[in-house]
Amino acid sequence: AGVLAISAPGANSIEVLDAKADLSGNRKSHTFEYNQEVTLIAPGGEYLVVVMRGEAKSEATVTVKPGERSEIAVP
Repeated sequence: AGVLAISAPGANSIEVLDAKADLSGNRKSHTFEYNQEVTLIAPGGEYLVVVMRGEAKSEATVTVKPGERSEIAVP
């Protein structure tokens, strides 16, 4: 596992999902928080970060490598 640190100034919420959807088109959610910063321990892999600021949605992908800290700022 690695550490994923997300910064999203002005965010109402941050959700971290699997980057790849399953066969039904759904993505597994790893966390959902009403915050502007989130830090979590996650298995290595690709993740989709979804940030909501009011009605505006921003998305970014990030790779977590085992034993490393991955940081992302979502504009």
